[in-house]
Amino acid sequence: MKKCRVLELIGGSLTDGGAETLVKDYVMNLDKNRFVTAVFVDWTIAETANTKILTERGQLIYTAYPKYSLFWRGIDRYFRTTFMVRGIRKAIREFNPDVIHVHLNALQYLTMLGDELKGRKLFYTCHSTVEAMFGDNPVEAEAAKELIDKLGLRLVALHQKMADELNQFFNVSNTIVINNGIDISRFRNVKESRESIRLSLGIPEKAFVIGHVGRFSEVKNHNLIVEIFRKVKEKQENAFLLLVGDGELKAEIERKIKEAGLDSSSLILSNRTDIPRILKAMDVFLFPSKFEGLGIALVEAQAAGLRCVVSKKVPNSAYVSDLVIPIDLSESIDCWCGVVMDEQRRSTYINRLGEYDINTSVRKLEELYLGETR
Repeated sequence: MKKCRVLELIGGSLTDGGAETLVKDYVMNLDKNRFVTAVFVDWTIAETANTKILTERGQLIYTAYPKYSLFWRGIDRYFRTTFMVRGIRKAIREFNPDVIHVHLNALQYLTMLGDELKGRKLFYTCHSTVEAMFGDNPVEAEAAKELIDKLGLRLVALHQKMADELNQFFNVSNTIVINNGIDISRFRNVKESRESIRLSLGIPEKAFVIGHVGRFSEVKNHNLIVEIFRKVKEKQENAFLLLVGDGELKAEIERKIKEAGLDSSSLILSNRTDIPRILKAMDVFLFPSKFEGLGIALVEAQAAGLRCVVSKKVPNSAYVSDLVIPIDLSESIDCWCGVVMDEQRRSTYINRLGEYDINTSVRKLEELYLGETR
């Protein structure tokens, strides 16, 4: 039987963000008896966890640029369109995909490929709010409209509310919902003890650990995380802050922590392949994002059994257990601090974690790629 050839195309690089992790999970979990996969990115960054995992497994990865460096970043600034279109065209000609699945901001380059796309199935997953991905980005919005009209691009949403918004924005009715899947067993079955994990990370055994996993960017609201932690530390001397991620604001947050005199009771980890293990070291997960497409890190934290204090800007589709306690961003630091410290606090949300099982999500994706889903 001829295998379906799938090109997962994501703007940027295989960092450890939610969209990038989803692409990694897709290509790792698609049925190898029915699918052959390739990934296209701007460039690879060898030290990121997702790059390490896929490289170790021998995954075919195409890039627009030879490597990630100051020189090529400079070239990208002025000649991005030229290199992206050329790189995508090369990947399509060499790999000859039956399916092209686009993630993040890359649709505009497909509109410049002409006949290269004919006869191929096109999909696009929206990984943030519709307003952020298209309302604030008219170039991508126009590219999506053109690809929908001319080549039958199919939109994929992370939850039903997003699907409704995409249908309305693009005047279509066939957006499909595929939940961001996770390997639930990885988060539930960490064999190592909390004590040994903390010891290996240099975290005091009896600390009250407030944790966060996410890219250091404005939307993740790390400034508020530090402020909440500062207040908790005033009330609970053994409080400890554990942040996991990388990104453009990392140095700024490190500086803010140091200036507040909190650096001896905090730890920042980047490019980790052992997130389930690290989550086990935490007592509470703090997730005060300014907005999210879904917030897959929140689903992972619930799978790990962590109480999660989150902003109401995070879609309630990610509230999949009574461990989630949502708070309005307009509430005071004292309010946030009180909920973080209340270890008995729970909500009344129903356990729906099974909806985010990676096996269910990938089977639905396979049906979509093979044309078995309407």
